[in-house]
Amino acid sequence: MNTKKKHALTLMGISITVVGAIQLLLYEAMIIIEQARSGSIPYQLSAEILFVVLIQALIIAVIPLLLVVRNKIMASYIVLAVFLSIYAQFIAGINIAGAVIFMMVFLVLIVYALKKASFAIRYFRSK
Repeated sequence: MNTKKKHALTLMGISITVVGAIQLLLYEAMIIIEQARSGSIPYQLSAEILFVVLIQALIIAVIPLLLVVRNKIMASYIVLAVFLSIYAQFIAGINIAGAVIFMMVFLVLIVYALKKASFAIRYFRSK
């Protein structure tokens, strides 16, 4: 399996996991009511949750998947994290968009500092 396929599957896995967790949080009351009424979760409710999760995860992951196709791997993960935080804000009211954007900027600064440090180490080793 080439790297594009691996990253695409990873992006879809992350997207499905986060969207599924948020949707289960939203459907939790309905699941508890149905379990109390009939003893199990009805097939229609399970199918509805699965359908909603898959469609919404695919919609969220479209642009990151396009970035993977264009070999922008790191950018695709960043865009996916931002899209998932915006999704959590709109769907569940969980405000994590600011924290995610701050973490991305912080990580970019760390990568920049590590690159500069490695260049400095190479320079002093060559002397």
